Amino acid sequence: MTSLFINIGRQEIFILVFFVPVILAYLYCIFHALTNRKLELPYRLAWAAAMLGLPFIGCALYWTAAKNASENKQA
Repeated sequence: MTSLFINIGRQEIFILVFFVPVILAYLYCIFHALTNRKLELPYRLAWAAAMLGLPFIGCALYWTAAKNASENKQA
């Protein structure tokens, strides 16, 4: 089954709706870790390596642990 005039089927719609946003969020997570000025360079590189090694777990840990560490550093 294809959609009206754009000629994409169910699989393509599934990929567009679910996988593309996940990949974009993953890439943004790595970008944010590498450009986060609140963390020192070795920590930024370590977080990026963790995200590349453990994609979803690394991103989830980054958004919880690194955010808390950078907030504690400001205080």
